[in-house]
Amino acid sequence: MKRTAISMLLIISAAFFLCGCGIKGVELNRRLIVEAIGIDKTDSGVLVTLQALDTHTAGMGSDPNGQEKVTNLYQFSGETVGQALAQAESATGLTPLYSQARVLIFGRPLAEDGLSAPLDLFLREYTARSDILVAMAQNTAQEIAAAELGAAVPGAVILEDALNGGGQTGRSAVIKLYDFMNLTYSETDRAFCPVIGLREADLRETQEPDFKGTAFFDGGKLVFIAEEALTRGLLFLKDRVKDTNLTVEGTLGTYTLRVVASKTKITPERQTNGRIKAKIRVKTVCDITEFAASGFGTVGAAEIADAAAAGEAALRELLSECIDTLFYEKQTDICRFARLVKLKYPKTAEDYAANMFTETDVTIETEFIIRRTGKEGMG
Repeated sequence: MKRTAISMLLIISAAFFLCGCGIKGVELNRRLIVEAIGIDKTDSGVLVTLQALDTHTAGMGSDPNGQEKVTNLYQFSGETVGQALAQAESATGLTPLYSQARVLIFGRPLAEDGLSAPLDLFLREYTARSDILVAMAQNTAQEIAAAELGAAVPGAVILEDALNGGGQTGRSAVIKLYDFMNLTYSETDRAFCPVIGLREADLRETQEPDFKGTAFFDGGKLVFIAEEALTRGLLFLKDRVKDTNLTVEGTLGTYTLRVVASKTKITPERQTNGRIKAKIRVKTVCDITEFAASGFGTVGAAEIADAAAAGEAALRELLSECIDTLFYEKQTDICRFARLVKLKYPKTAEDYAANMFTETDVTIETEFIIRRTGKEGMG
């Protein structure tokens, strides 16, 4: 038994050293640690903008509350993304490391031309992350990657936080690269991602991210951009909203509702005439955080019922607009009806997928549960 254990130890040790022979160790201060990647179209190919940590000054004992820039910007051109990035090491003297990159941004002209080829490298490059967040710039990617979003914190961190936070609040259709590419190659789904612009943050004399809706793609090419209101409806339909505010008008006043939980269930049923009736049911739990009426007063049973009814009506209207615009008009299977029908009715799935936008009847049900109403008085 002891001999077997020693033999296994020797085998493991040998494997470790054999594997290590092919690995080239690189100190962190010799790495180009990439935080954000922007890709734009040019007349001759692409322009890649890299936001990378300043590893030459990192860890030198600078004041953490100071305003020194912690990142540097680099730009490289080439016929392809790979060709452009190949210049990074010779130009900087540092070995690029893409595994720390937080956001991948592409310019709108590139999106209109097609993204499949430019993004393919990041699925094959072994140091890249397939779960990096993807977004389209309102104009150019270099504008977003080079934006002054904060001095002491990498701009990529602020972008990543904004994308994730916007996803929870219903403003950003946040998506990871592997999900985006899976949707790109899907037969019935369309890839989508948030559109990012910039606005001035006057009090801080910097800029901040500003969401401009959701970009939809067909075959990797941009086909249309849905406005912010439709983005919120889209995220409710996809069961992604986790924390957002809704302001609704009731008969007794105006309510600000804080959504603390929302669950969307979609059920397809095949009718006798062969059409599919898709039932969408959204159950939402929320708090009343503000109640604006003619005067101060407590929130009683009547107000709770009024707030719930107003919330249900407002959400139904939003989801109906989303279905009418994105599903029927733009012919985008945002609810993945084709997949649900294939799972439930596999024999008719192919015919349904070919005619889904004319052969689907959608009904929407909403339910609001008021969990808390805040303090009922100041006494």
